[in-house]
Amino acid sequence: MKESLKEVYAWLGKLGQTVVSSLYVLFFSCHWISRGMKKEYQDRGGRTATLLGNGPSLRHILNDKPELLEGTDIMVVNYFGNAPEFFKLKPRYYIVLDPIYYNPNYRLKEELTEGSKAAEINRQLWENLQNVDWEMTMFIPRMARNVVKEGVQNPHVKFVVFQACRVLGFEWFQNWMYRHNKGCPCSRNIALPAMINLINLGYKTIYLYGIDFSWIKNLDVDVNNGLTYMNDRHFYSQEEIRHFGKGYYKRMLGILHEDLHGTDQIAKYALSRGVKMVNRTIGSYVDSFEYENPDNIKQN
Repeated sequence: MKESLKEVYAWLGKLGQTVVSSLYVLFFSCHWISRGMKKEYQDRGGRTATLLGNGPSLRHILNDKPELLEGTDIMVVNYFGNAPEFFKLKPRYYIVLDPIYYNPNYRLKEELTEGSKAAEINRQLWENLQNVDWEMTMFIPRMARNVVKEGVQNPHVKFVVFQACRVLGFEWFQNWMYRHNKGCPCSRNIALPAMINLINLGYKTIYLYGIDFSWIKNLDVDVNNGLTYMNDRHFYSQEEIRHFGKGYYKRMLGILHEDLHGTDQIAKYALSRGVKMVNRTIGSYVDSFEYENPDNIKQN
């Protein structure tokens, strides 16, 4: 009896998520976005895609194992354009999601004032994107399309708008929504919509690098004020201390659970599309996909 009640409770939870997601997509999704993404699909079974996250482990791949990236269609994320490897690798795809690109409330914050470090990083990114001299497709969320298109007026850069609505619920419902470009499992972490977009582009093999999801190791508490802080490291910066307010640790654990649950959902979606996803991130906390240690891979 107890197990039956648990199953009913879980089913009702899925039903609630399905209803909420349906309403969210109905009111906030745009049909033209789905059509635009559908036009990008083609059978790329003969090609391999590589997603480069910004996790600290990516530095090892870029420095010591760059041959693993050769001959693949590379997608990079967020501020990769400021890395020296950007113009060397010439990625085929670029995806951005961080509100700092398009939300005016973020641009009014003190750290984005003219002359600040953050403002300089943003300025450098726009400049680098203007200097792209190869054909590159840039995926941007609907809210960012006007800001990004204004900032990057480059004939070599093609823009594709994707839907960042969070879609949860029954597995069949999720898979249908993801396939029709109506949303993704989580819109907080750039890696998740990046994976969905690569699957929907038609690739049958996708390798993941720099998908560490290891923030829990970088959290600590300031003994002077009892507040949480984190060294939010990336492959391009080994030290980036950020202090947080009261209650952040609990919120961070919730974010981690949401992100990891999202990778589980993507693994199921990939399976339904016949897509092989391989995590080649050393020390990754993501265990949803097949794992290969890149140091053990010998290139012909």
